Amino acid sequence: PKKAEGINMAFGKQFRPFTSEAVDWFAFDDQTCTLRVAFQPSPAHVSGGVYDYLDVPSSVIGKLVASPTFGGFINKTIKKHYQFRLVASPVPRPVDPTND
Repeated sequence: PKKAEGINMAFGKQFRPFTSEAVDWFAFDDQTCTLRVAFQPSPAHVSGGVYDYLDVPSSVIGKLVASPTFGGFINKTIKKHYQFRLVASPVPRPVDPTND
């Protein structure tokens, strides 16, 4: 997998800007029914990684867009029901040697 900085967001229909603590951006390719999700950085990672979720129906994307919490919907509905592949690995934050 590639590092998240190198991922092209030009993947299907893009959804951004929005406010989410978990999701940086997502896009949907209706030709392949693939949902691409870039997760927000965490305390341990500079980037949160990018994943493709496979065979996601467009009706589920409509519910995702209407959801009040993108991260919650992805955790409860997408991650548990659709196969995924890692597109870009999370990038670990550098270790601060002065902070033992």
